Amino acid sequence: MIEPVDVCAVLKELCDTGEFSLSELLSVCKAGLEWVRSRLKEEVSEENPLVLTTAAAMARFFLFIKMLSQPDDFGSLKVGDMTIKRDFQKEFEIEKELKNQAIVDAAEILKDGGFCFCVN
Repeated sequence: MIEPVDVCAVLKELCDTGEFSLSELLSVCKAGLEWVRSRLKEEVSEENPLVLTTAAAMARFFLFIKMLSQPDDFGSLKVGDMTIKRDFQKEFEIEKELKNQAIVDAAEILKDGGFCFCVN
């Protein structure tokens, strides 16, 4: 059975988690794992590798959302006379695309969420 600590190990490989405590990481990993479990098809074993990778991708997205709630800590970095500012809108779009791709990749193990019609 996959545990949040297993998801956390994969999450640490996917992104930099240095600014977050272990309890914060385990919290988002648990949320990611529960997200996948709640949508898992009945005939799919939880031991399927896609469960772990999808849970880690969801945890990464949840971690990013958590980071956005603390913009003072992550908004800019000053090095000498130079200040580097982050573009949260671009970063959000990237994180959202990564999350969406992980869901698409896991379509074979997840329940169909319904119908969506999109026009680009």
